[in-house]
Amino acid sequence: MNRLKEWSVSIGLRIGDSRLGKFGLVKRILQYFRDWVLLPDEISLVQRNGFLIWVDPHEYIGRRLYLDLGYEEEVIKFLRHHIEAEDTVLDVGANIGFITLHMAEWAYNGDVIAIEADPKNFSWLNKNLDENSFNEVSTFQFAASDEESPINLHRAGNNYGKSSIYRVADEDDVIEVPAYRLDKFLDENEISEVDLVKMDIEGAEMNAVIGLGGSIEKIGMMVIELHLDHYDPDDLEWFIDYLSQFGNLKMLNGQKLRKHDDLKGIPQIVWTNG
Repeated sequence: MNRLKEWSVSIGLRIGDSRLGKFGLVKRILQYFRDWVLLPDEISLVQRNGFLIWVDPHEYIGRRLYLDLGYEEEVIKFLRHHIEAEDTVLDVGANIGFITLHMAEWAYNGDVIAIEADPKNFSWLNKNLDENSFNEVSTFQFAASDEESPINLHRAGNNYGKSSIYRVADEDDVIEVPAYRLDKFLDENEISEVDLVKMDIEGAEMNAVIGLGGSIEKIGMMVIELHLDHYDPDDLEWFIDYLSQFGNLKMLNGQKLRKHDDLKGIPQIVWTNG
């Protein structure tokens, strides 16, 4: 993409995020200009953070990576300081593999396991791992849950990262995917210890952690993105208390997490064993 087009798209996105962009007509015009005039129709290969990434410029994550607007930068920075070369790390909700690629680079003498429920994302995940020759990463297509039976997955066509067990805005379709408990998964794959888990599964975090059962003792650290719009206050309070029984909680920025009322927006929390 030439400099003029890149500048135009970036300015358009920033206007769209501003107060002016909140007006319906302005927003629709900007979206049309961005999606049908400036962005390419075909999937594209871009280089970001030293990795080659196949992206769809017309969905949220792909668009941000295509335009180099940044994606999950604070999480990546945190993980960089906590993943060692020989670690066993687990990416639950790996999406198209952007964070998985970083984990594979840092844990180059360890074991990297990526789990993604959405078969479309799973295909992109494997494509991006292959493109970067990370053939040693183990990938699995299922939803981490507290039960072991097929589950409905709701997908938003314009955002691959929004696939969820809950209904989503701009819903594209609903598909059935396999679901497994993580304790059984760890046992069956003879994984006795996991140094770090990154979890981003659009509201199903509590289900997945419950599905760890007693195997939570095998985990050293979890970085969990909480999607509060899928929790009622009582469930959220219970989940925070449950995690606190087995370890220590803080926010990704290092602030202590005292109670569930401290959580706002889409917070990233860090759980450490002990």
